[in-house]
Amino acid sequence: MSAVPDEGQEVLDCIMAAGHFDEIRKEVTEQLRQNEDLKEFTMTLLEDSTTLAENADYKPERKKKVLEELRKELEEKLLDRASKAAWATMDPNSPVGKTIEQKVCEALTEIYKKRSQEQSQAPTGGYAAGQSSGPAQQQYNSAPHGFSVAQSYNQQPYGR
Repeated sequence: MSAVPDEGQEVLDCIMAAGHFDEIRKEVTEQLRQNEDLKEFTMTLLEDSTTLAENADYKPERKKKVLEELRKELEEKLLDRASKAAWATMDPNSPVGKTIEQKVCEALTEIYKKRSQEQSQAPTGGYAAGQSSGPAQQQYNSAPHGFSVAQSYNQQPYGR
């Protein structure tokens, strides 16, 4: 008996092959660029930066060192805030979240149909026509068509 495939990886591969992953990534990136709260937070951090205050008379030859010090000072705070903003952008009730859910459902449907077709073309091994011929067929037959991705993962959308 073959092992059950990694369904999450199959879904991701399907979404990536169709180009939907890049579309979603671009939409999230654009929404982060337009996020005024994130811009204001970044400006406040820069205004309060000790690195910039200490290098007010900064010389061009020190540019690389100053930028590295600035990165070390602000990176963690900025990444934390940007991460929270990105997750909010992908909330299941947001347009991006709904797009993600739709694409995942479409990918799962495609995967289950493919498995079903593969099982129906495989030798039945003694099973009568119309009977389940293995775990993949049973998995397809029990697939929750029209389900909510958030519901199917115990109300924890996208691994949060």
